[in-house]
Amino acid sequence: MNPEISIVVSVYNVEKYLPRCLDSLINQTFKEIEIICVNDGSTDGSLAVLRKYAEKDDRIKVVNQTNKGVAGARNRGLVEAVGKYILIFDADDWVDLNLCKKVYDIAEANNSDIVMFNVAFYDQKKMAITKGHFFSIKHWRNHNDENTLHTFRDCKAIFYGNLSCANKLYRKSFLDDLGVKFIEGTRFEDHPFHLETMFMARRINILDEQLYYYRQNRKNSMMTTLLTTKVIYDIFGVVDAIEEMIERRKLWDELKYAFFQFKCEALVHYYMRASIFTRPKFYKKMKEEFYKFYDKDYDFNICKTIPKYYHFTDVINYNWFTCMVLKLLLDNEKYNMRKKVEPYKKLLEDVLKDGYGQRG
Repeated sequence: MNPEISIVVSVYNVEKYLPRCLDSLINQTFKEIEIICVNDGSTDGSLAVLRKYAEKDDRIKVVNQTNKGVAGARNRGLVEAVGKYILIFDADDWVDLNLCKKVYDIAEANNSDIVMFNVAFYDQKKMAITKGHFFSIKHWRNHNDENTLHTFRDCKAIFYGNLSCANKLYRKSFLDDLGVKFIEGTRFEDHPFHLETMFMARRINILDEQLYYYRQNRKNSMMTTLLTTKVIYDIFGVVDAIEEMIERRKLWDELKYAFFQFKCEALVHYYMRASIFTRPKFYKKMKEEFYKFYDKDYDFNICKTIPKYYHFTDVINYNWFTCMVLKLLLDNEKYNMRKKVEPYKKLLEDVLKDGYGQRG
């Protein structure tokens, strides 16, 4: 008998954290599962841990491959999966023991394409659960309970916060029909996968319970090494892939202004998180990307009404250092500094501008 849920776990050098992840899976109250662990060329003892667990629980399937990155590991897991539904997890996280039971019951009752659930954050440095969630139910219109059916059009912030695939149960036939895969050879691989599946799903259910524990501030994790390495530039290719997908799915007219805001805020976000030595080069590429908006069918009178439109104008109008200073000084939402200095905006521009309005 085939399992009802296939759980795909990508594994790379997480020997220390892997047992907690696997314990939370093999002890699920819902037993009709398979656990596909793709060892992506680990150089520590992760493979030995996987084999030890597989010897004790025949629901665990260990797939060993040379290192292809998280996207490659997840794609391999999707190929191996035979369950009616699919969950995709990271091996340094863990889940509530009732997760599979809860999301399976909702999916079966509603013929769901996607069942989304919330996430709690575990700070590795503090060794404690901290405040946070992947999404806010307040962003979803007309939501009553977990049996309310949604599409992405009900979400007021579809491009924000929850860009992960780790907090969703997917119907396998839905993924197969879409032919969606993770883009290999890049970071931020969740973003295009998440958005394409959300845009195309016709039956989304939302369980607003924190059932997944997302580990933060782990030494040598992707996010802790991201800012000091060249992979931060992967965000450019990922944003391009999202734009191509929106056009391919014939959603451009509907989403182009939301995408404008997303692209501006995403690139500026990573610009401000990049190392100081990386910022000039990153900024140059970001400005080139922003100039591409002029080649698209945007009405800039509408663009000017978009919240935080200044992300676009700051990059277009200033050099990398001036833009950085403006972000550091003015983009503190708690104190709303941009509004406070508005009377002095012209003076500030005259002092800081360098090649105002010019490319470069």
